[in-house]
Amino acid sequence: MVQLSTAVCLLGGLFLIAPVLMAPTHSSMCTPLRTINDSLSHRRRYMKHNFPIEYTIKVHNREIFRLSNISRMKLRTEGLNDLVLQRLWFQVYQGVLKKILWVLPTRHPSRPYTAELERRFKDAQAVFMQSHPAEVFQEDLPEKIQDIWDSLTEKPENMPESSWRFATPKSLLDNLCRTMYCLFSECFSNADVQEDCKYKRGNDTVGCNLFKNHPMSAFKWVHFVKMMSGINSPNSSLHNVSLDVKEASAFVFQILD
Repeated sequence: MVQLSTAVCLLGGLFLIAPVLMAPTHSSMCTPLRTINDSLSHRRRYMKHNFPIEYTIKVHNREIFRLSNISRMKLRTEGLNDLVLQRLWFQVYQGVLKKILWVLPTRHPSRPYTAELERRFKDAQAVFMQSHPAEVFQEDLPEKIQDIWDSLTEKPENMPESSWRFATPKSLLDNLCRTMYCLFSECFSNADVQEDCKYKRGNDTVGCNLFKNHPMSAFKWVHFVKMMSGINSPNSSLHNVSLDVKEASAFVFQILD
């Protein structure tokens, strides 16, 4: 149990550090990733304008991979290193691109674009594998990450219906782009990262740096304090309030979702 002022600082530190302190990206990765980025700059045309309104495809729920997922993993998985997140990113989005390509008829105007994006993604994945010693990829993954990995590689026919979700092709590529900027930020300009690593959540803006870019409204902060400390009066002093940091973190993530 800690004082509220300390807890808020701790939470601030966690949200500030956990999602954004990434290991240096190997320089050889930047060229193929920027090539992917060039393709993604056209995603609105090919993944939205060329599809019926509200068109969705069926994907594994783990393939809805957002900035908030990265933040949760950094906070909740002890000893999680950035290379593991990058490995998981490639595993997630190779499946996403296959699923998008699979639903496109041969003559669909977005098929050549998607096929080229998938090819560029595979090229980047190959460079990623070559940029690290083979032993790195033989190391055991943290248990929670291994569970995600196993679910992604499970045969579709063996997965329960609850494992599936529907998403628009553009939203999937939006997630790909934003998470790429965050996990490989050294390969992109600050302008790229600041612009595309942000997304709207209601009236708030969330980014790689979740705590900094997601200022909670006064109402949410009051609700936060009241729920975690049992304060009933808005005039109560905050200095004597205590709360559990894990519970506080869980509540803030609930707000972000």
